[in-house]
Amino acid sequence: PIQDSNSGNSSHPDIITETEAQNEGGLGLNFNTIRLYRMYPDQIDYSEFLEGAAALGIYVIVPLTSAFGHGVLDRTSPAPKCYHPHLFHYGARALKKYLKYPNVLAGMVGNEVM
Repeated sequence: PIQDSNSGNSSHPDIITETEAQNEGGLGLNFNTIRLYRMYPDQIDYSEFLEGAAALGIYVIVPLTSAFGHGVLDRTSPAPKCYHPHLFHYGARALKKYLKYPNVLAGMVGNEVM
């Protein structure tokens, strides 16, 4: 993935820019959906990324968990204890922000939890 030099996280707008360049170069897209593993809906505006992805015909699967705060999924506890009561409210709030974009395909809440 493309890295944001300031935080080490993937730089979502750069993904769109790179994908546009590949598409204009005649390479074509070999995918129509991407899954993001980390977003910060309370801190970062993702509208540029989501609109750019929509313009390219790319669907997005968004995370409904966070690396910190009320959106943390406790991976040290088995289900259902790993789902903290605040997680539902965090996920619902995040999904509400993303649903205004027609290319948001789904929201994920930790399918890797074991």
